[in-house]
Amino acid sequence: MQKVLSCQVAVVAIFVLFMLTTTAEAGNRAGAFTLSPMAGAQIFQQSEEVDNTDFYGLHLGYNFTKHFGSELVGTGAAVDRQPAGTGDFNYWTGRLDLLYHFQPDELFVPYVSAGIGGAFLAEDGGIDEDLIVAYGVGFKYFTTDWLALRIDARQLWRHEMTYKPTDHGKNYKNYMLSGGLTFQMGGAEPALMQEIDTDHDGIIDATDLCPGTPAGVSVDANGCPLDTDGDGVIDAVDQCPWSSTGAKVDALGCETIVAAALIEDADGDGVADRDDKCPNTPADVPVNERGCPADSDFDGVFDVDDLCPDTPRDRQVDPSGCEIDYSTMEELQLEITFASNSSVIDAKFDVQMQQAADFIKAHPGERFLVEGHTDNTGSAAANMRLSQKRADTVRWVLVRDYGVKKDHLTAKGFGDSDPIADNSSQSGRMANRRVLIRVVD
Repeated sequence: MQKVLSCQVAVVAIFVLFMLTTTAEAGNRAGAFTLSPMAGAQIFQQSEEVDNTDFYGLHLGYNFTKHFGSELVGTGAAVDRQPAGTGDFNYWTGRLDLLYHFQPDELFVPYVSAGIGGAFLAEDGGIDEDLIVAYGVGFKYFTTDWLALRIDARQLWRHEMTYKPTDHGKNYKNYMLSGGLTFQMGGAEPALMQEIDTDHDGIIDATDLCPGTPAGVSVDANGCPLDTDGDGVIDAVDQCPWSSTGAKVDALGCETIVAAALIEDADGDGVADRDDKCPNTPADVPVNERGCPADSDFDGVFDVDDLCPDTPRDRQVDPSGCEIDYSTMEELQLEITFASNSSVIDAKFDVQMQQAADFIKAHPGERFLVEGHTDNTGSAAANMRLSQKRADTVRWVLVRDYGVKKDHLTAKGFGDSDPIADNSSQSGRMANRRVLIRVVD
């Protein structure tokens, strides 16, 4: 019994250690091979008149899918009979198990198992062979993408195959309780947090109302093509994207009714009031076809305020219209905010993600830390998990969509431990739900 207790204490110690140190973004992988050294306690049926004992085992497995796997299992133990010294023996088992894993993409992966094999009892120079059928439950708790803590409980039905004529092939029920580690090698890398985006529009399938949007088409928060002027013709094909509200349009989004002959232009910028989206433009300010201040280089800064009016397209600029020099920066505060209890990045933050990619690429050879933060809504533990998911999502999108090498990025959640605004207001809580990227040594 002392051996059994010592083994159980060791298993509990390993479990507590892993629970205190766990940080991971892993799960059960399809196509992976597994190696699980285990130790535990074997409990025999009382009528067998043997002491319960500890045992050691090894599981060699393969995951056919994320859910289904199989294992070859071998165990060994030295068993004492009652009373002591009356025919002690060595006890080995070998079997083939099938496993079904629940929630395989999470850190905590419970499973059920069943298997069949043989038991071998070596005593006084002879070996008895028994048939065993095993079934039970367990779980794996992943600490990295290749290592998990494992706890396993089995019931074994054992049938004597080698017996004396008077024994009539007895049946016994035993129990095996064990713990150990699972090393996971190879296999397909799982999608982070199951946030799959089939049409690559920045909206995950779970919330995308238009999941088949063609590539390159701008979408709204629901994943559907934009229709800026609300005329029923999406921006991708609308040749008149600023049609008047309520105007009748053709298939190309252009008005079919000629405007009244009398055209008023209150601010005198040359654009009729009915088409002027900026009707109070100051005099002498150049405007575009919508009546708004001109932006010749399309950088979002009007020409009248642009100190660098010829910035190449698709370059990120500061408020003065000049290109940002990311190579002089050591950190970048993304202007990405998250809905409460969410790690989804809205499509409206595509510009922020491009800035993040440019910042990283401006520091070749450097390593970066992606920090996730939350407000103080909810428990500290829940916020820590949520902030990790937010950091993981930014890292994942940068790798998937912007060509950043994943081994240059580390994601870490800080929960609600570092607010930059007052959590007592809604605007403050929104500001605290953020992500920061910085260069690390």
